[in-house]
Amino acid sequence: MSWILMATVAVACSVFILTLVNVYLYCSYRERFMKLWVISWVLLELRYLFNIASVVLPDVGIFHLANYLMFIASAVFLIKGTRAFIGKPPERWSGMIAAVTALCTVIVIFLGMPVMMAVIPLFAFMALAYIYIGIQFLKQARHYGIGSRIVGGLFIVWGIHQADYPLLRPIEWIAPWGFLFGSVLTTSIAIGLIIIYFEKTQRILKEKDTRHSNLIESTSNWIWEIDADTVYTYASPQVKALLGYKAEEVLGKTPFDLMPPEKALRIKDYWAGISARRERIHGLECPYRHKDGRLMVLETNGVPYYNADGDFAGYRGMAQDITERKRTEEQIRTLNSELEQRVRERTEELEQSLREMETFCYTVSHDLRTPLRGIHGFSSILQQDYAERLDQEGKEYLQRIGGAANRMGELIDDLLGLSRVNRDELRRVPVDLTTLAGEIADDLTRSQPERNVEFVIAPGLRATGDPSLLGAVLANIIHNAWKFSSRNPAARIEVGSRTDGEEQVFYVRDNGVGFDMQYADKLFLPFHRLHAAEGFEGTGIGLATVQRIIERHGGRVWAESEPGEGTTFFFTVHDEKNT
Repeated sequence: MSWILMATVAVACSVFILTLVNVYLYCSYRERFMKLWVISWVLLELRYLFNIASVVLPDVGIFHLANYLMFIASAVFLIKGTRAFIGKPPERWSGMIAAVTALCTVIVIFLGMPVMMAVIPLFAFMALAYIYIGIQFLKQARHYGIGSRIVGGLFIVWGIHQADYPLLRPIEWIAPWGFLFGSVLTTSIAIGLIIIYFEKTQRILKEKDTRHSNLIESTSNWIWEIDADTVYTYASPQVKALLGYKAEEVLGKTPFDLMPPEKALRIKDYWAGISARRERIHGLECPYRHKDGRLMVLETNGVPYYNADGDFAGYRGMAQDITERKRTEEQIRTLNSELEQRVRERTEELEQSLREMETFCYTVSHDLRTPLRGIHGFSSILQQDYAERLDQEGKEYLQRIGGAANRMGELIDDLLGLSRVNRDELRRVPVDLTTLAGEIADDLTRSQPERNVEFVIAPGLRATGDPSLLGAVLANIIHNAWKFSSRNPAARIEVGSRTDGEEQVFYVRDNGVGFDMQYADKLFLPFHRLHAAEGFEGTGIGLATVQRIIERHGGRVWAESEPGEGTTFFFTVHDEKNT
């Protein structure tokens, strides 16, 4: 049987070489089907090694058993690898038939039954497995072409060869040729599988290249590539739409060749720094000169790329036209600049008008005081020196003249106070509103001790602002409450605060005559008085002053009321510490 040993050794050597090739491919590409094929070839190699051992030591049954089991296992993994290669899940039937075949083989060997009882089902399974694999490859012929047809046919022939083994093996002169034929088939199939894999790889690469080409064609941006010397090695066709150059006209040039010379140097220095640090290019605005001479602005983004050895090879990226956007931004900047200039000029005009108005108010009020003093003085002289010559009606006229002069004086004082609210510098310090409200309440009580008014002032009312101005706010609002609750014998004035979200809201509440909320929008207008016809004195300036002061403090002021139910004034003061 020396020919069996020689033939088996020859086949084992060829399978070993093919196993090494498959191991190399798997380590290079890490494909799952390659891993399964490697396991299959390793098991087939072990099969032949155990076959050699069984020839050398024919009385050791374990070598025969290992030979058959490795053969079965190699077929199972070859089927799984093929299914993985064509992208389909493994089928269970192969594993089940293989398990039954292996169990029969073990029983035959251990019971010492005739070897042919193990050989026949074993080679029948191998024939079925290889023919099935051949059919699978033939089905993939439309994807992998002639290579898939050849490998599929070789597998079917190999399967038929496995089926005739139990019949031809006993014929001594045919057996060596059978081993040789099997070795050639094994080698051809393994080489065919490798060729098919490379065809598959080429197909995938072609699909990727097509996909990349489609993506490049679908974008309006210019896709580019430069080498380590910043020379263009690729330019997509979109460069013609952006800069007027054909793609082949750009190749061999640098980006700086397409830029205005006076701007290219600055961009070149910046680019050199980025390239030296191998940084990504993000949003770099580069000026380019169009082929027709126009100045264009392109926004450039790119990433460094490296060759197979890991050496820096250049940059790849894209550029988009932002010329119109930059033109619009420049127009916006010009408009903003013009608007700012207009605002400054208008502000100066308003400030000048305000100064003139304040001067006018002061002058008018000052000039009015002299005739007012004359009117008041002469009316007093008439009342004192000529009272016996006047009848009762004349005396009432003189009293009205004196009262009107006094009210005119109060109105002038209020106007001056309102102008000072806008003119005086604002000081921000902690202010104790509880103390201020208490002092105002005491003054009012002393001025009219005959009135029975209950004051309820919450403790700890504090704000940050100008003490004198906030004092004027409280004085005006509390005086209003005092005045409009004068007809209530059980008058009550409450000063407190509440929290509205993160904002502290102060309030002054009374139970006076109240007002209709439909007139609330006129409440803080100068010279507007909601109760003038009801005999309540006033100039109509006080609440306007309150609003000006609160607005200067960055706050709000409003009122809620109902006729006959009293009024509540609310105000807030902006606290810079909590901003």
